[in-house]
Formats: sequence, C-alpha cells, structure tokens
Amino acid sequence: MKSWKVYIRDDRDGEYIVGKTLLQAVSEKALYLAKMSRSSNEQVLSVKDVKLKWSDGIFGAKGGVKANISCRCSTAYIKGSPLYSEFDKIYEVWIVADKEDLLHPTRHFALATGKVYTNHNGSDYLCKTVREPGCYVMERVKDGWTLEAHVITMYPDGTIEWDYSTGGHWPSSERSETR
Repeated sequence: MKSWKVYIRDDRDGEYIVGKTLLQAVSEKALYLAKMSRSSNEQVLSVKDVKLKWSDGIFGAKGGVKANISCRCSTAYIKGSPLYSEFDKIYEVWIVADKEDLLHPTRHFALATGKVYTNHNGSDYLCKTVREPGCYVMERVKDGWTLEAHVITMYPDGTIEWDYSTGGHWPSSERSETR
C-alpha cells in the first residue's frame, strides 16, 4: 500500500489517500473528495468517472497529478421543489505524486454495478451485474451489445479492458426479429 497527499479547494494542509495504485486510491475516495470540493449550494449525488492526468508545475517547480472527478449533482433543495435541478459537474483535486504513479494498470479491478466505463478501445460499457468474482455482464451503451467480461484491467487514464469475453449477444428484441 502507498499513500498520496491530496489538496482539496483551499485546504493548505491536505490529507492522505491510500491504495495499491493512485487510481484505486482516488476511485475509492472519489465521493468523499467530490463532497469536500463542492460549494455549499450543491449536493453530490453520485460519482460517474475518475480521470487522472499529469500536470507540470502545479506544486511550484514540482509536477503532480490532477484528478477530475465527474459527478451527478443537484441543487441543495428538496427534490420536487421548483428550485431543485440536477446537473453534471467535474471537481478537481490536486495530488502530490510522481509521474510513475500514473503508469501502472490495476489487474483484477472490481467494477461497480450501474457505472459506465470506457473500454480501452473507446467504447462505453455499462456494468449491469457481477456474474461472479472477476466476471461482469457489460452492455455497450451505443448499441446494446452485451457480453460477460472476464478479468478486468483498469489503466491509469481510467479506461478498462478485459482478458476475454463470453456470451456476446444483441438485445433479446433484436435477436427475435432477425429469426
């Protein structure tokens, strides 16, 4: 396990996150980091995505990592109120890290059901369910192609890929129409 110092908004002291990789550490604390970054007139409902990027000179002469945490948010009003609305927002946090911290992919990464992930080839996939440890039912967002993805690797840029897939098929309604 390794730790990294994170700076949120105007916090001069920072705090630490811990994980096997930087991406894992940020992903596990993403909701907390976003909530600490928000303004008082908004609520963070969920985390949609986490992206890490190297930035030269963000800590004086030393570079570091900028984490963009993409979230679904709302105004800080009661749902149903005329002032309530939902929107997407990206929160930034700064992390004291080395460039090498961005280079290591995470094998056997555990996906979250209901979250959309970008495949290393650029296609977006919704994680529908966990079939068994290391096996996930994934649906390609653009056309509904569904498969079981086995052994997930997450790359430092937040994209994923799997070692192999099984059971690929089109949605049921399209399969019955083509028969």
